[in-house]
Amino acid sequence: MDSKKMFIGACALAVLFIGFLAFSAMNRPVFAASTSVPAAIAPATAGCGPQGCGGMALGSPNLKEFVVVAKRFSFEPATLSVQKGDRVRLTLKSADVAHGLAISEYGVDLRAGAGGQNTVEFTADKEGTFNFACSVYCGGGHLEMGGKLVVGGGASAPAAQAAPAVQPQLQVVKLYAAPSGYDQNTLQVRAGQPVRLEFSADPNAGCGRQLIIDNVGVNLISRNGETVSATFTPPSPGVYRYHCSMNMFRGQLVAS
Repeated sequence: MDSKKMFIGACALAVLFIGFLAFSAMNRPVFAASTSVPAAIAPATAGCGPQGCGGMALGSPNLKEFVVVAKRFSFEPATLSVQKGDRVRLTLKSADVAHGLAISEYGVDLRAGAGGQNTVEFTADKEGTFNFACSVYCGGGHLEMGGKLVVGGGASAPAAQAAPAVQPQLQVVKLYAAPSGYDQNTLQVRAGQPVRLEFSADPNAGCGRQLIIDNVGVNLISRNGETVSATFTPPSPGVYRYHCSMNMFRGQLVAS
């Protein structure tokens, strides 16, 4: 009887020991290798590529960028061409002394010191050909410096024109620059008909010896009091500003 009790006791101890081992295994921490990078330290550039970060495109096809080098006494390039609606980034670099680049109708007056540069951005929202000139006196050939910004409007069907009953009459207007300014602040003409502008200036008129008319391609210089002329046709009714290269003398041509 004593041996049977001892056998039963031994079995009970074995069962308790096995249960202890099972309980320990269930509660032991499991250490698993992981090669993943925690989200908190993922690379910041994960979404970047040739098109930029977060799907944002780098640059715009409507941004036109130009670098114009100014030197005595020219601009290079002297003609800039864009389309209406383009965003224009224009940088002026001086190759020698201080220079300026002014486009009156766009309110642009870039100035760069000797050997320096400056940049401006604007939207080409007016169609036509706009003269630009040096707006900083840079020496004896200052009045010779000029260029053009050509803003196209895209292809369009030509407007039908009825044959005129009579030949359009040439309109002749005169303008004189005195040392104190132009003798007329307003010139009246008819749109769609040719205009011959006769311009003269006092030799002491300084900047006023030059006459620029925006959007019709006129750029006249009277150096020694002589009369010079240009013939053009205002394309549509409106106001066409005229001025000298430094914008010190100003007026307006009104086409009705």
